[in-house]
Amino acid sequence: MEIVLGLSRSESDIEEIRKRICYILLAVLLIMNLAFTAERFENAVPVKAKDSWNVQARADVLPDVTGNSLAIEDVLATVKLAKTLNLLEENLLVKAGSMTAEPAVMPALAETSSAEAVPAVTAPTATAPTVTIPEAMVPDVTTPTEDITTPGATDTPGTTDTPGAAVVPEILTIHLNGNGGEPALSTMTESMDAISAEGWSVPFRPGKVFDGWYLDAGCTVPFTGVNPENYSGADTAVLEVYAGWRELDGFVCNDAGHIISCAGGSVIDGIFALPSDAACTGIEAGALSSVAGLITEVYIPANITYIGPGAFNGLTNLMYIEATPGNPNYYSAGGVLYTMSGEVVAAPVWYGECI
Repeated sequence: MEIVLGLSRSESDIEEIRKRICYILLAVLLIMNLAFTAERFENAVPVKAKDSWNVQARADVLPDVTGNSLAIEDVLATVKLAKTLNLLEENLLVKAGSMTAEPAVMPALAETSSAEAVPAVTAPTATAPTVTIPEAMVPDVTTPTEDITTPGATDTPGTTDTPGAAVVPEILTIHLNGNGGEPALSTMTESMDAISAEGWSVPFRPGKVFDGWYLDAGCTVPFTGVNPENYSGADTAVLEVYAGWRELDGFVCNDAGHIISCAGGSVIDGIFALPSDAACTGIEAGALSSVAGLITEVYIPANITYIGPGAFNGLTNLMYIEATPGNPNYYSAGGVLYTMSGEVVAAPVWYGECI
């Protein structure tokens, strides 16, 4: 009987120990839940230092359900025991990143034959306030892409970069007007993007020197180039240019190319040389009247094929006349000028005294 009573008392002591362990574990879980909640709450909502809750200060002494004082060393030992029994891992299941702690459930202790089964104890759920930080609202801005297709884009005349724009002809027809020279008119064509007056044929006008191309017959607007845009929209492009003319330097000639007058600059150191330009072909009588007293020698180039009767009369200081070899109509000998038939055309002032 005593053995039976001893066994019953031992079982009662074991049951009491189990109850105490359950109460201790429950207290530990509550403390850890509260600490976890406080930490989450402090991270989400700033709390002043004076209002913060110090969990460690509240956990210095924990009373158990029977009113006995439980030192913090006992609590720590119990936590170690709970880890050993693998009970803490089963009750603290916290999802990563969650703001709310899952409720920890104390599993029910196994029933015994002589004591009441300890009911399962569920720790109350501690939920930290949920703070949601709205994401920055970024407007969906889409920049439209404009697909510009330029049909037939080219830098050469005859096409256009803009649909519907006027077309510039590729070929330019050029009318070269002699404007008193020969030929009176010549026509040529050139590419609109390669216009150059350097290759144009120059007309010929007796007694005059070509002075360039002009856009008007009066030779007041010189030709400087072509602007293709001036022909935009035209079916054909035509350019009219006119030859410009000027007098031979120091001489004035008629339309036949004969000198009819001359300036003092045509006589240098007493020597009078007729122009060797092909535009000058002769000299008329009286042409030297303004410089007659200045001339001592006369030189006649091959292009001078006409000398008017008496053209060298009145040259009171004339001492010598020479015709260039190769002149088709005249030659000179001893300072006297002859025709190819041997007739005397002109002679120095001393010639009469020698006859």
